[in-house]
Amino acid sequence: MRLLTPTPTSVDALIVIEVLTEDDKNWVQITGNPQLGYSYVISNRNIAPNCSIVTRSFSKLEVLEDRNFRSAGTNNPKKQRFLLAGIAPRPLPLPSNCPEYRSLNLLPAVALNSTTFPTSTNKVTGVSTTLNNVLTPSLQDEAGRTTPSSSQTGLLALSLIHVNPQIGETEKFCITPALLPERNPTIAANREKYLNELNKARELDIDVPRDEVVLRYEAQVQGWSDFLSNFAIKHLSLLPKCITPLLASQITSAYQVYSRAISVLIAQRTAENLEKECISNTSRTDRARRLLDLLIGEKLETIEFREFSRLVKSLKPLDCKKVSSTSILAQRKHLEEIETVLANSEQSFLDIFCERRNYLRTEYLSLYDHLKFRYGLTDLFRLSNLEIESSQFFTCESRVDLDALISYSALSDSLIVGINSHLSKLQKLERKRGVVIRVECKLGKRVIVRKGSPPKCPKGYRELPVSAKAVIGVRMPLPSVETSVTRSTNG
Repeated sequence: MRLLTPTPTSVDALIVIEVLTEDDKNWVQITGNPQLGYSYVISNRNIAPNCSIVTRSFSKLEVLEDRNFRSAGTNNPKKQRFLLAGIAPRPLPLPSNCPEYRSLNLLPAVALNSTTFPTSTNKVTGVSTTLNNVLTPSLQDEAGRTTPSSSQTGLLALSLIHVNPQIGETEKFCITPALLPERNPTIAANREKYLNELNKARELDIDVPRDEVVLRYEAQVQGWSDFLSNFAIKHLSLLPKCITPLLASQITSAYQVYSRAISVLIAQRTAENLEKECISNTSRTDRARRLLDLLIGEKLETIEFREFSRLVKSLKPLDCKKVSSTSILAQRKHLEEIETVLANSEQSFLDIFCERRNYLRTEYLSLYDHLKFRYGLTDLFRLSNLEIESSQFFTCESRVDLDALISYSALSDSLIVGINSHLSKLQKLERKRGVVIRVECKLGKRVIVRKGSPPKCPKGYRELPVSAKAVIGVRMPLPSVETSVTRSTNG
């Protein structure tokens, strides 16, 4: 045995004693309750019994084996290295009703690995003196054989005598090595659950409040880990000390309570995130449904469209206030399938849509030009023309956003229905000969215009036929007019 920390020891200073063992056959362990104690000189032999007790103070020494030191070759003894580590104890305070019987100015007696302070009585004076009692720790091998404590001559009591005594409670390691996770399964299980919850909280960017007991324990675990990795005493000296060490029950309870608190925060944040994703998915769903409505109106009966239509129609609406992770996952997967189809086909769909709408626009403008020429003199056309010219049938551009195309579709449908309605009214007036109209009359290469109700071409001229057909291709029913044609799926 030898003292590895400086001597003489001071109050609250770290004490580290090295113990080297050697056994022919077995590994050994230190048993018992190693501790370091001081007994102070009593200056009055007539001291009351309750006052003499406080002349003694002890602190526990933790047993730490340096596993990296173990060596055992063939036919060689098994050698081990242990450290006994603790804090130099302070003198206990005297009870308030006791005078100062002890002297803290004199060196105390030392008890190491023992609770006994031997005494020696002077035969002449009869005065008893407290002696030092420095013993080796008890050992037990793998076979269960024990080696009891014995007097230690290699480590002198003088090396352990401390200076500058301060009365009070002795600080200790905040946790003992026995409470480290790898040595305490109960703490380890609760700590693992806590760390898992903490990692989940960090992934969700949750600002987690910290528990004081958990913080102290985690700091101690890190400190002990640093020390046990290389057994450097400087790491051991950096460990914070506590007047009241943490208990296993405190640590376990703190982890359990804190894990539950974090679980509540995770559940709240998860619900918030699910609601946010649900709202986002609802927006994606609405877009898909708007596109479906647009394509249905154009009767795009392609294979890709049928698959897109099937997927959109099977989408189920979700209540974002009560949504579950399972339903969100199913919805997300469903939307991904839809968007996979659209990735290859959406622009093609919209190109076809604009191609058809631009064809309708050409028909619309042609019909408008005919109405303007044939019926431009009528009051009915002049009134309707104001309405027609107030809105324009623009060229369709497929590479704009979907909302713009849906609005374009509604506007162009409205214009087509409107001009078809005017055509129907004007043709009815023409049949009743209640309106003056224009016609073109041709003789050879010469073309002249005549008006009337109905107009007549000069002799030898023939009236040029015109095409006054309703524009076909909108979802609303078309007016039934004399010159309308059968609705076709080609627009």
